[in-house]
Amino acid sequence: MRGDDYSETTTDWSGRFMALYAMDEQQNHIVRAGFARSFRSPSVALREHNSSYLQPFGFSLFETDVPEGYEWNNEGTYSLEAGYAGQLSDNFSLNVDTYYQRMEDLAGARSSTNILGVTTSTLQNLCGANSWGAETSLTWQYKAVKLTGWYAYNGFETDEFAPKLRSTFPSQHKAGLSGRYILDNEWIFNANYAFQNGINAFGTVVKDPQTLHRLDLTLSRKFAKGTGEFMVGVSDVLNKTADAVYDSGNMTGLETPGRTFFTRLQFTF
Repeated sequence: MRGDDYSETTTDWSGRFMALYAMDEQQNHIVRAGFARSFRSPSVALREHNSSYLQPFGFSLFETDVPEGYEWNNEGTYSLEAGYAGQLSDNFSLNVDTYYQRMEDLAGARSSTNILGVTTSTLQNLCGANSWGAETSLTWQYKAVKLTGWYAYNGFETDEFAPKLRSTFPSQHKAGLSGRYILDNEWIFNANYAFQNGINAFGTVVKDPQTLHRLDLTLSRKFAKGTGEFMVGVSDVLNKTADAVYDSGNMTGLETPGRTFFTRLQFTF
């Protein structure tokens, strides 16, 4: 449990409670249940001003302080979780995790337009939302080979239709496959593939994530009796660049490198 007090926002708390239960003496099958709460304090940029601009040109006419006496609440999340982790056999293991989240006081922009076409946007707490989902993974391991396939579903629904939130909605479907192959106890090859579908959050301030396929490859070798490791690899093989990300208050964004080749040398002392 943790408590926080900050003069610019409300006093708030966060915490986590988790219970685990082994269904057998060998602890090959374990179930868990949990409750958690967390919060996010709005940044100074959100708390201190609003803006007016002329449609359809979109340029800002002026910025003013938020109305006197207006108070921000922290964005808060309550979470209920349940899961299972099991060693099904010598070669197979299974993980299943489920969750439900209730979000309150999500921050975003409330806009109004007068008869002159001037739109005024005030950043404030807009509404709440419900989120639910499940994540599952199945792992097969035999000697030097390990393969894991996983899938995640994320549902998300706001109390209002198409609010202009400053948050990115979760992709509804995600899936992946990872593999590891150990050669003569020194060379290790890793491959990780992940997919997420694009979403359309309609009124959100930030740019919606697109459908994404990602593949990462690495080859490493241990030396000096296992205290050193040299690695070569390439991340995001399938994408030359990553899309620009636009946050609230930003008019431009920059693409970032996607496909990246790298080397790494590390020692353990």
